[in-house]
Amino acid sequence: MAYVQYPDYTLWRSKIDGGDKVQLTFSPMTAVLRKWSPDGARIAFWGLTPGESHAYTVDPAGTGAPEAIPGVPGEAGQMGADWSPDGGSLTFSGAPGIFTLKSGSIAVHIMDLRTRKITTLPDSQDRWCPRWSPDGRYIAAVHSDMRGLQIYDMAAGKWVDLGVNRLLGVDGLLNYHVWSRDGQAIYFQSFPKGQPAAAFRVRLRDHRVERVASLENFRQAAGATFGDWVGLAPDESPLLLEDVGTQDIYALEMKLPWK
Repeated sequence: MAYVQYPDYTLWRSKIDGGDKVQLTFSPMTAVLRKWSPDGARIAFWGLTPGESHAYTVDPAGTGAPEAIPGVPGEAGQMGADWSPDGGSLTFSGAPGIFTLKSGSIAVHIMDLRTRKITTLPDSQDRWCPRWSPDGRYIAAVHSDMRGLQIYDMAAGKWVDLGVNRLLGVDGLLNYHVWSRDGQAIYFQSFPKGQPAAAFRVRLRDHRVERVASLENFRQAAGATFGDWVGLAPDESPLLLEDVGTQDIYALEMKLPWK
């Protein structure tokens, strides 16, 4: 498995029981949104260093440094790389200025790993963090304000809004979208208006939104950068990062010398 260690956000590879650990990234880089290639030969991830945001791939054996995906003119950086089902291409997007402190455009791109040619999806401006469906037919992306979820139909060449904002009355962020194993639904975390945060899924065939798990009584790790991550286990059970630490209240008494 590949995982990001909290709270230092370093990327690691290990066996499922935690043995045979190999560290793949090091501080000051923050690694998030890791994804195995279909053949298991590389791991794609989003890496941030002070003032820089790039999509990378790395050898899970730990040999060699992470390799950055080439930049796109006009963008301040890249983020959110994901593999095509055949492993021959990567999709990624531009990075918002909040991560790079630079201005630039944002769009969704595909890089052919054989030719290194990069193409931009039509009408993909202001969309980020693309995720390829298991059958390769769709690419899902979130609007740059994180308040809309759309899919790009590769065959039809157009975007379809799944309408989750209207159905949920979302008044906050929508993030960490991930496809179901059969490609018939997309899971995500959201913050419905007047309700606690929860994990949801939206079905492609009818755009029906279903609540999967409430996070009302779950103490998510937060702060730092990306502690409120949500993902899926192989059986599609939600994966969450729980804060199991403690909080204490301190009092400080100061005795200053009299003059």
